[in-house]
Amino acid sequence: MTVVDGANQDLLHNIPGHPDEFLKLYRQLQILCILFNNAHADILFCHHAAAFVTQTAANYGTLKLKSKMSLGAWICCPVLAVSGTNNLVRTQIKLGSVRDSCRKVVKLRRASAAHSITADSNYMKKWLISATLLKINHSVFTHFTHLSGVHFMELVVDYTIDFLVM
Repeated sequence: MTVVDGANQDLLHNIPGHPDEFLKLYRQLQILCILFNNAHADILFCHHAAAFVTQTAANYGTLKLKSKMSLGAWICCPVLAVSGTNNLVRTQIKLGSVRDSCRKVVKLRRASAAHSITADSNYMKKWLISATLLKINHSVFTHFTHLSGVHFMELVVDYTIDFLVM
């Protein structure tokens, strides 16, 4: 029975093999992640809030204001809605993939440390059990996940429909 399947072989190949190297690299990534979150969490939240308002307005303009707008302005609304939503959803998926990739790496290290019996591997096993996963914060209270893009789309569609019904 193999510990690592073929799909994860490349990922495991790029991870430092010695526990000290791995812990040093992981700690550096944690520090970079903390610095990024402290510097950019508020900016990301403001950016996504403004984009949410823009996307909702573009959708509303596309569906409700067709007769009151010129053809050129009306054509800009769906283009803005589709391109903006596409870019935001793809960005949110990429930011959410940090946590998923980190979870996969820790899981692979856990599996490879389970088959080793050295003192380093015992320390590594204890560290891997208590390791905090890297994450990119969306605001003070939330972080990006692989479903962040889907939740953003749900909110845009929900509020667009609410405005259309009013």
